[in-house]
Amino acid sequence: MDIPKIQPMSSRATIAAIIALSCLLGGYYLGKSSVVSPTAVKKLAAKKIKSRKATFVKSLAEPRISKPEVKIEIQKVKEVISSPPVENSNPFSKDAIGKLQTETIAHLFTDFSSKMASLSQTDLSSLDNMADELISRDPDTYAAYKAKLVVNLIRETKFNENISDSLYESLLDELSQFDVVDSDYALNEESEIIDIENTLDDLEDRLDALDENDPAGEEILAEIQKQESLLETGVLTDDDMIDDDIVKIPFYRMLAKGDHDSLIDEADLYIGEYPDSSIGYFFKAQGLWRIGEQAEAIAAIKGYEGDSKKTGDIAAMLRSSADQKPLDMISSIRIGPPHL
Repeated sequence: MDIPKIQPMSSRATIAAIIALSCLLGGYYLGKSSVVSPTAVKKLAAKKIKSRKATFVKSLAEPRISKPEVKIEIQKVKEVISSPPVENSNPFSKDAIGKLQTETIAHLFTDFSSKMASLSQTDLSSLDNMADELISRDPDTYAAYKAKLVVNLIRETKFNENISDSLYESLLDELSQFDVVDSDYALNEESEIIDIENTLDDLEDRLDALDENDPAGEEILAEIQKQESLLETGVLTDDDMIDDDIVKIPFYRMLAKGDHDSLIDEADLYIGEYPDSSIGYFFKAQGLWRIGEQAEAIAAIKGYEGDSKKTGDIAAMLRSSADQKPLDMISSIRIGPPHL
């Protein structure tokens, strides 16, 4: 099956670069032959967790809408939103957005991005302007880049606007520079890593306290090996260490274009690079299902040799989303508030 040149993921190097850059534990490679020291994994995980905790504490400590002038400005903005629209006019043009305080823009941005599915073309343009302004004030605003990508996907899918592949590639590249954990599941995994690390410290202290010939040492060593194995294989999985949206968005775009052949081919490439991730199997099954090859779609899912529960989840997701419009999938991508 030929892959059209217009697809941004048609290059093996492009998709490999995007995924490699989105690995959540900096420097950890997810290839078949990668061998990572459990100690190194622990250190990277601990460093990552400490950083995330600091971020969460900072975001929780920041007042959302505290300044009186910001409250007044937001109230005025709400009045504008509730007013009847003026034809050929956008109250949130680049110039208008540029005059607002950052907290006000963030409030607007969160409101608009939470209802992607219902936004008009003018609303999408407004959100794009907000994202641009937030990025100009803080280039590290991850949510703004993500919003711009989803906005352009909706423009292309819902309103048939011509969006260049170079724009998608540049936005994907920007997103891939961020080190993020984007799911509660992954955060729970990080908590498990902390617990295992504490257990290992305790076991090592107990081992140090034993006499050299104490038979209890063998049991402790066996438990240490078990805990290290969990760190290397049982806790850290491909799915947990990849920023899902960076991977899924290009697949969504192929679905939206109806380019199922390219979708299947790219899913196969992805499976080849990351056989322990369920993402490739799911999108390969999506492509097969939508061209009427349901039996092959189920077989593709069975090819996933990961967690049996997750295999069942993939099959259930496939059946529930088989007739779902790609636009609905795109619109459901969570943007989240910008962390200022």
